[in-house]
Amino acid sequence: EGTVGFGVDVLAMAGFNLLGSRADDYARSGLLPVNTDNSRDDYYGKIGITGKAKFRKNELFVGDLVPQLPTIFSSPARLFPQTYRGIR
Repeated sequence: EGTVGFGVDVLAMAGFNLLGSRADDYARSGLLPVNTDNSRDDYYGKIGITGKAKFRKNELFVGDLVPQLPTIFSSPARLFPQTYRGIR
């Protein structure tokens, strides 16, 4: 409440291989990233931080954004939602 406000959003995500050691017997899903030696880890994660500021009715967002606009939106069709880095 008030004319000036500050905040931080933290988005933490983790992806895991649920097949365990038998994963080489099955076709991989392609969702986990490939290392430089063409191997895949069994897990990986991602952290996104967004700083927010508000002055009266104006808002400023800086950092990792997950927009849901008609012209650009974050697709939920991947293992992690698609994020954009920038200022809004």
